[in-house]
Amino acid sequence: MTKKKRKHPHIDKSPVRKRKAKTWVKTHAGTDIVKDYRAHFPGVDVACALRELQEIGYEFEPGYVENVIGAESERINQIRENKEAKQGKDGDEVISQPVKKAGKNHIKVDGQLLQTNKKWSHLSEKQKNWIYETAKIEYNKFLEANNRLPEKAGKVKLMAVIEDKISERGIWIPSRELDSALSKYIARLNRRTRKIFQVDGHGFIVVTDDAGNDKVLEI
Repeated sequence: MTKKKRKHPHIDKSPVRKRKAKTWVKTHAGTDIVKDYRAHFPGVDVACALRELQEIGYEFEPGYVENVIGAESERINQIRENKEAKQGKDGDEVISQPVKKAGKNHIKVDGQLLQTNKKWSHLSEKQKNWIYETAKIEYNKFLEANNRLPEKAGKVKLMAVIEDKISERGIWIPSRELDSALSKYIARLNRRTRKIFQVDGHGFIVVTDDAGNDKVLEI
């Protein structure tokens, strides 16, 4: 008769790991602390690394956490898409599984629980409309101040201003998702803004509405 293997109880290693991490972080000299933390402590995922570093008092650079979460979310989604594509090629039926709100998809930052795999489509219509309206206001301010369309470096600068407003509003979404949505919206505004001119110190633009009609708007 074959003896059954006894299951060993799960041992939480995080307290020991965090004690070691307090010493390790003092000598860390790399540029990507989450990546280095995971390399130094094998078996730790991104969310766990971020959480434990925060718990030991490490202060991240502004925007670092959002960028790491966005990159990890994109990596996970790419793996899922590749897997589904492979299943499709093999002739297997691809069954969509509901996304589980597991702990690995969330992280607490400044007391707020953030969803690491959050998409633009997950925002409410009210939130989207507020973002678009805010983006349009800041877009017009940019035109008035610079008398040119926000392109390349100007576009990056404008997006940073808009993202600050969104953060102040308390709306959170991974930076890659937000950057993509804002970039497309600003590009659309640029296409509709055909001319910028000034009269007696007042700025005006000629825009084309959805019906194809030209309108002159003061900015």
